[in-house]
Amino acid sequence: MLKEIFTTYWSQMTLILLAVGYLIKRIFDDRSKKAEINHSLYQQNRITALTNFFRNYAAVELMWKQIHIWAIVQNRHSAEEIDKYIWPSINSLKTSVIELKLYFEKKDYDLFELILENVLQVNQEMSLIFFSSNSDETLVQRTNNFIFYRDDMFRTNNEILNNITDKTRKLFSN
Repeated sequence: MLKEIFTTYWSQMTLILLAVGYLIKRIFDDRSKKAEINHSLYQQNRITALTNFFRNYAAVELMWKQIHIWAIVQNRHSAEEIDKYIWPSINSLKTSVIELKLYFEKKDYDLFELILENVLQVNQEMSLIFFSSNSDETLVQRTNNFIFYRDDMFRTNNEILNNITDKTRKLFSN
């Protein structure tokens, strides 16, 4: 019976099999295209978040390099004025670090958090050096201590950034 159907209607059966095969191929192509689009969008968002982090970090580093330390040491600015200058860029960096949590595994994400912690430690060190009542050190000594500390932290951060950059290049080159 089946042999008769195939021999009598072989051309119609061929067309039906071709149609079914074409439909199956279209379904798999659509799924594959959706997955590719999702992956591409994910990678694009990941690069945007990473670029945003680097931009915010550069702004924080520039802010710490341009801050008028001598004016702070001489108490020419109130703590509120200093906070208005410092915290907006640090908060932007915090936001970008939190966003990176979506796109990086914990071991890689920890590097971004370490950079943020180092920036926060620079801020804390500034508070300790300039707003403490340690009379043993002169204003020049306190200023120099802060500058040395700040520069050491940024040197450490630059090493971490180099590590992140190397890992990112490997990640996107594959």
